[in-house]
Amino acid sequence: MSEGLLESTNVTKIIIKTGIAEKAGLYHIEGVEYDELDNYLKNNLDKMKSEYIALIPDINVPFSEFIIYDVKDFLKSNVDAVIVISRPKGIFGKLLSRLGALDILDKITGHPHGYLIIFKKKLLDDVGFVGTSIISKILARSRRIYQVVYEIPLSEHIIAVYGRLPYSITLLVKEPGKVIRFGIVGGLGALVNVATVVTVANLLGYVYGETELLLIPIILGFETSIIFNFILHELWTFREMNLPGGFINRLNRLFKYHLSSIASFIIQSSVILILTGLLSVNLALSAFTGILLGFIANYIIGRTITWHYR
Repeated sequence: MSEGLLESTNVTKIIIKTGIAEKAGLYHIEGVEYDELDNYLKNNLDKMKSEYIALIPDINVPFSEFIIYDVKDFLKSNVDAVIVISRPKGIFGKLLSRLGALDILDKITGHPHGYLIIFKKKLLDDVGFVGTSIISKILARSRRIYQVVYEIPLSEHIIAVYGRLPYSITLLVKEPGKVIRFGIVGGLGALVNVATVVTVANLLGYVYGETELLLIPIILGFETSIIFNFILHELWTFREMNLPGGFINRLNRLFKYHLSSIASFIIQSSVILILTGLLSVNLALSAFTGILLGFIANYIIGRTITWHYR
């Protein structure tokens, strides 16, 4: 079957590349470039056996199946085309909607928040593929166009908005389960870290003001928590990813995890040295503060360097 051409439920679904889906981590979705859409329709029209054709921006593919199923009834009632317009739920989602308008959606559907467009295949008969875009011709030949407002989940809209950002940032939204598990493990690791730092500092006879004596407890606390966290991440947080096992592979990930934790270590160490070493804040409190500030950086770097699909 041709790239981007999917037949199901009497609808030919053509996926249009937006570039945002790739940034949002939807690498498994294949489609056609918008600029090549006219030629694509021309070359594949005979292969489309269905009654309807749906044009779907790749960022909207995950939720498109049941939407198409719902709107097909409109097409059966003498409507030539249906444009689905997205509207996020809730006040916060509506505020974000202005940021989420994508140029490609405007081109495909004629609406900046258009989710997808589905139309009768017969509108393509003898339409010609010269001059204005095929989308404009389809809409021009449609005697009746129905617009449906679909309230999309806020999480999906956030991905559409922040999909413009680097893939690593979208992971925080795209993988809430992993983030929560990572946080739980990080919280347990924080207890191990703080306990190690305080215990070692007391064994060394640390008193407030002796900043140089804090380096050894900080390093030992960091290393202890790194090993503790790594084991739990391998066994629980990222277990579902089915990454390669074996001693060498895990040792390689442990090494990468050390490297990916540098940012977190720098943040944690700086906070402890400033709060406790210079401002005489309680050592346990400053250690927790440093770990909290380094959490986001630690997850993003660890997830994209240590535990990631090839």
